[in-house]
Amino acid sequence: MNTFKRLASEEGIFVGPSAGAAVFASIQVAKKLGKGKNVVCIAPDTGERYLSMHLF
Repeated sequence: MNTFKRLASEEGIFVGPSAGAAVFASIQVAKKLGKGKNVVCIAPDTGERYLSMHLF
C-alpha cells in the first residue's frame, strides 16, 4: 500500500493500488538485476477511482 502513496507524494504520479503493486515488483526486480539493466512497468490503473475510499 505504501508504494502508490509514495508515487503520489514524491513523484506526482497518481496511480491506484494495483499500479503501486506493479511498481513495487518492478523495483524488486530492478534491485535483483543490478545496475545497467532496464525494467519496464505498466501501471494498470489510476488513483481517481480510489479517491472515495480515502486511501491517499
